[in-house]
Amino acid sequence: MKFSFLDNLALYVLEGQPTSILPDIAMQGLEDDYDSESLILIAGCPSNENPFVIDVHFKSLLKELGLHLAEKSQAALFLIKSIRKKIVDNEIDPYEGCDLIFKEVVGSVKITPDKIYAHDGIGLAQVYGMYDNIRDLMEATGRWDTEKTNEELIEEVKERIRLCFIAYEFPDRLGQ
Repeated sequence: MKFSFLDNLALYVLEGQPTSILPDIAMQGLEDDYDSESLILIAGCPSNENPFVIDVHFKSLLKELGLHLAEKSQAALFLIKSIRKKIVDNEIDPYEGCDLIFKEVVGSVKITPDKIYAHDGIGLAQVYGMYDNIRDLMEATGRWDTEKTNEELIEEVKERIRLCFIAYEFPDRLGQ
C-alpha cells in the first residue's frame, strides 16, 4: 500500500522510527505540494543530522501544518481514519486495510480496553469479526457453503467490511 505524506508522518510517530527517515518523508511532502518552513528545513537535513535538531523541526512542522500527531494514540487514530477512507473509496482491499489496522496500528498503541469483544473499546468489534472470518475462510480446507465458494464468501465479507466502515463513527481518542 502506498502511504501518503501525512500517513508516513503518522507512521513515524506510531512506530518510533529514527529521525534519519524524516528528510525522505519531508521530500515526499514537498513533492505533494505541502508548504512549511520546517518541512523545507527537514527535507534539506543530511541523514546524519543531529536527531535533536530534526526533532525540533518535526515538532514545528506538526504545528505549522495543524497536525495533532505528537502522541502514538493520535497517530493511530489518524492512520485508522486514513485506511478506512482508502477502504471506503475502494483504493485498497478491505482485508489488507484491516490487516494494517489490527496488526500494525492497533497493535502499536495502548488503547481503550475491550469491553466484551475484541476491539469493541474502539468500536471495531464487528469489523474485526469480519476480518477474522476472512482469515478463517482463507485457511479453510473445505467449503463453508454449499452454494458459494469460499472466495465468493470472502468477497461478500470484504464488501460488508467496506459498508461497515462507511457507517463507522470514530472515537475521540484511542488511548486510555
